[in-house]
Amino acid sequence: MKRVIHVVDRLSLGGVTSFLKDLVLLQSQNYEVSILTIESSLNDNREVVQIIKDNNIPIFRCNLNKFNPFSIYSIYKYIKNYDIIHAHLFPSLYWVSLASLISFKKKFVFTEHSLFNNRRKPILKYIEKFIYNRYHFIIGVSETVSEDLKKWVNLPNKISFINNGVNLHTSDIKINYELKEKFKEKKLVIMAARIGYPKDHKTLIKAFRLLDNSYQLLIVGDGPDLQDIKELTNQLDINTKISFLGRRNDILSLMKTCDLSVLSTFSEGFGLGIIESLSVGTPCIGSDISIIRRIINNDKLLFQVENEKDLACKIETIFKDKNLYHKLVIEGDLTVKKYSIINTFEKYSQIYEYK
Repeated sequence: MKRVIHVVDRLSLGGVTSFLKDLVLLQSQNYEVSILTIESSLNDNREVVQIIKDNNIPIFRCNLNKFNPFSIYSIYKYIKNYDIIHAHLFPSLYWVSLASLISFKKKFVFTEHSLFNNRRKPILKYIEKFIYNRYHFIIGVSETVSEDLKKWVNLPNKISFINNGVNLHTSDIKINYELKEKFKEKKLVIMAARIGYPKDHKTLIKAFRLLDNSYQLLIVGDGPDLQDIKELTNQLDINTKISFLGRRNDILSLMKTCDLSVLSTFSEGFGLGIIESLSVGTPCIGSDISIIRRIINNDKLLFQVENEKDLACKIETIFKDKNLYHKLVIEGDLTVKKYSIINTFEKYSQIYEYK
């Protein structure tokens, strides 16, 4: 049985951690699979980590400063015992790449989860190409991500894409009845995402200024722009219409509790939050950008970037038209079946077994 180790910076709240959890649970049936984090467990999504541990999947911790180049030696001590080293995110991208210089007869795979990063500067272009070129396979989480990366590092023969997937077995996800009762007279809308660029919470907040008091927005997550978003809410005097729930481990339950989900963003690697929302039967409106349009190619669910009036209008239309709402739920169910984690698992297995 081949040994696979996933290397990631941390297992914090977010789509990458959820995706990795679902992937390794399936992989553990065919491979001896482990996870290595560069950072400590301080910011763990404890619920997800516990599920991984309950399934007897080892989690190792380097507990290093993630910008310390000596990380490669600590990483090497772990990866030398594995056949396939699968890295995710930065700085794992760099340190695993450099560790490959002293690791032989291993297969190195990297998954690019994001369309946006701060490293895409001309001065770093050749360094980036060297780093990416150390991997045997580079996988974008969407076709857009992979095509954009090809343009950046010019390694077309190594780069392909595999859509991120979700666990479609969500029938056991429970509605949060306490929250439902608290806002029982409200039309509940949720945005669950990191509060910081490239996400665009400001447009959503401004849209709620245009909606009447029958609407309630739940903001789930944390990030560098949280205080700015709260200040904007105060300035617009809509505090009673906005609830900040902070970091949560029950995202799917909250999505199922709400009537509508929104992903307001300037760019996106894949749009996993949309798929998660659809998987629990909650329609999702998204910014009209290429990646989101490929998932929900329906103009009734897409609004112009930074256009709060368009977003507010779309929200109102969906709530007012019950037949439309029912149709969107059915469409969402059909859409999400294309993004089963089983499909993702099978495609990664082909990469792992490729001679």
